[in-house]
Amino acid sequence: MNLPRLLTALLAFGSTVVPAESIDFVQVKERLLRSRSLKTPDGETPATETVCAMYEGEAYGICNAFCEAKDCIYSPLEIKSCDKLREKWEDLTDGGRLPCAPTMSPTASPTMSPTKSPTKSPSASPTESPTKSPTAAPTTSPTESPTANPTESPIPQAAPGFYPCPTDPGVAFTSLASDGGAVELATVSDCNDCEETVILPDDFTFNWFGVDLTAVDVGSDGYILIPEFDGYIYILASDLIPETSTGGIYTKANDGSFTISVEGVGFFDGYVNPGESPLVPKTAVGKVNAQATLFEDGRIFMCFDDSTGSIQLQCPGCSIPFSGLDDNNPQDCTVDYPNPLLDADGHAYFDANGFWVGDAGTHPDGCACFYPDTPTYCGGVVYDPATQGCCGGDEVYPFFVPEVYTLATEGCCFLDVYNLASEGCCRGDEVYTFATELCCDSIGPYTFAEQGCCFFGLYTLATQDCCDDFVVEGTCPVR
Repeated sequence: MNLPRLLTALLAFGSTVVPAESIDFVQVKERLLRSRSLKTPDGETPATETVCAMYEGEAYGICNAFCEAKDCIYSPLEIKSCDKLREKWEDLTDGGRLPCAPTMSPTASPTMSPTKSPTKSPSASPTESPTKSPTAAPTTSPTESPTANPTESPIPQAAPGFYPCPTDPGVAFTSLASDGGAVELATVSDCNDCEETVILPDDFTFNWFGVDLTAVDVGSDGYILIPEFDGYIYILASDLIPETSTGGIYTKANDGSFTISVEGVGFFDGYVNPGESPLVPKTAVGKVNAQATLFEDGRIFMCFDDSTGSIQLQCPGCSIPFSGLDDNNPQDCTVDYPNPLLDADGHAYFDANGFWVGDAGTHPDGCACFYPDTPTYCGGVVYDPATQGCCGGDEVYPFFVPEVYTLATEGCCFLDVYNLASEGCCRGDEVYTFATELCCDSIGPYTFAEQGCCFFGLYTLATQDCCDDFVVEGTCPVR
């Protein structure tokens, strides 16, 4: 069938030949234009349709999308979005038929195309009711399935605080010790109990709870100090001693962020000559590999590497390591926002006060991400709306797992991400390739070497013609 899909529906399912002289072009075109203005193939707005009113939750969402919003039964084409909706319905109802799908009787015309009723079961009774499937009952609730609404975050929506880190792109510990673009802090990398002021790059400011900062102080004991507010970012703070360690403390300016990394710095283990002067500290024990990346909007990503690090708790005078944030220092040995990082078995590395509760000889591994405001989620994944989008999984189609995409180079076509440079979105629901395909507003995509556009339909160049914006077999009649 090569007529626009609404015209096909008006002329009845199964029609395959439409002579040009049999078409009332004016009447049909008026209905086509009306359908376009309402943006639904059947010319009815979903608000006035009630075929899905008997359902609730996920069942209602799928039914409403298939039967009312997209009017899939009026399409002679098996468009991808309708296929996905029908498959989802069949999974939910164990093969049940959507209520708007035509019931096939034993006397049905042999010209009926089987694609017009893709959910028809060969054993279905002619009098079968669409509500006979018990799993499609109105009581179906999206909460019955753990994957019914993947856009819901499993964590409380409070701000500020630590939230799951972004996964696209992922967040991980990146060593700066051998990075040519990094700078080793000379003072704190060779001292015991000291601090060094770090001036942030000219084009970068760090927002600390609403205040833009141009400098921070870095401590040799594994913390960052905000002196104006007596605030602390405890990366992995303890009684560390870079002076007798093999590592150091490094910084690096990134595009839109700034990283401070404590690498290979060990724990203070007492003095070689106690009671003498000057005191000579022993070689440090254990190793800390931890870094904090500061962002202009106030985000702080803390990452840890256990490949060469270990927490030392047996050394004389060692303080227990801790990690988290204090927006001001209450001097009560607790942190306002403790690091929630868990190990591979789901056990906490730090307690509710931010203090180490992991095993001695181990080291935290992974990342914990602090947000000054509640982050934006796409299917449970944090994303940045300024540079990224969320494709699918909105309030209309919450049962599809959404996908994060990059606004500068990608687009969202119904539920699929596509490349803006080489692809387009046909009808708002199917991706097509510029180099080989053509989209004619309402239908497509098709290979442009064989077809052409007519009004908002498509016709075959070799066998059809476009007459007054309508497709006819052969050539246009002479008038």
